[in-house]
Amino acid sequence: MARIREKIILSWSGGKDSALALWDIRKTGHYDVVGLLTIVTDPDERVTMHGVSRSLIEQQAHAMDLPVHLIHLPKECPNDEYVETVNGTLAKFAGTGIRKIAFGDVYLDDLRDFREEHLDAIGMEAHFPLWHRDTKELSYAFINAKFKAIVTTVDGNVLDKDFAGRTFDRGLLSDLPITVDPCGENGEFHTFVYDGPTFLRPVPVKVGHRHSCSRFHYCDLGPKASLVKSS
Repeated sequence: MARIREKIILSWSGGKDSALALWDIRKTGHYDVVGLLTIVTDPDERVTMHGVSRSLIEQQAHAMDLPVHLIHLPKECPNDEYVETVNGTLAKFAGTGIRKIAFGDVYLDDLRDFREEHLDAIGMEAHFPLWHRDTKELSYAFINAKFKAIVTTVDGNVLDKDFAGRTFDRGLLSDLPITVDPCGENGEFHTFVYDGPTFLRPVPVKVGHRHSCSRFHYCDLGPKASLVKSS
């Protein structure tokens, strides 16, 4: 008799850690991922820090055959408003019997404490499938699994702006300064995943305009002719 898997939703940024978390969850067979949850800022409707547009997040979700639920927040959102808005959305999931949400966090204990505290207030639990995994091993596992990603944001205080727009591959990892985490866990860089084992089809994207804001350097991603699924 088939085991009934617990339903879970996944906090989704569009980047490699989110993709690895989804892949790991599915491999264990313990959970049924029933949807993605993404926060976008108004009015530009982009994922904070990653700089990825809402339309690309929706294309990702479609390519993985998963529904995506968007939470709209203003830029420079006060913490109280953030908690109230996010918990209000999560409470709706809790009302349908979904009690867990997964995150792709690997380190940052204060962030984990924050998530767990506010989820507990609405009767939900956090699940961290990648917690305290070696980030070098995770980055190579990502590449070896044939995930495909592009660097969308770079913190200019720790990385050269030319890393924005590069493919996340072995060449990039070898070029990273020794002080930079291979998964960018300290916010050194962020990515957008467009293909891999969790995808039914690639998201057709191409590197577009590069621009800077304060110390951060961004690479916009634009549409491209449809791609063929990797073998």
